[in-house]
Amino acid sequence: MQKFCPLHWAAYHGHLDVLQALLERPEVDASQPASKSMSHILDEKVLEGQTALHVASRMGQICCVRALLDCGGRELIGVADGKGHTPLLWAAAGGHVDITRLLIMAVEGRFRTLDSIPASYII
Repeated sequence: MQKFCPLHWAAYHGHLDVLQALLERPEVDASQPASKSMSHILDEKVLEGQTALHVASRMGQICCVRALLDCGGRELIGVADGKGHTPLLWAAAGGHVDITRLLIMAVEGRFRTLDSIPASYII
């Protein structure tokens, strides 16, 4: 695991234009092998097992969170990092209400009620 890759840096700093450019052409990222797919780029973990969605959620970068969700990042909402924290937990712990709501709404498509969301999506 590396410390940060370009996608994570863009998510951390809220550079939506850079994040979108990287998501549009993931094979151009010089730090990645040319064969990496979009899902592999989104799944990449740095630091303590954090994806770019973890980073954007923790830093309160709602535009980056939206872009990551729109590019297939919905499947990462329930993924825990090395500390056992999900992007939803990072958003809630940071007081990022809009991101917390956005992440909950993103999983509502898969779950009929909030009561049916697995605990791993919340804690």
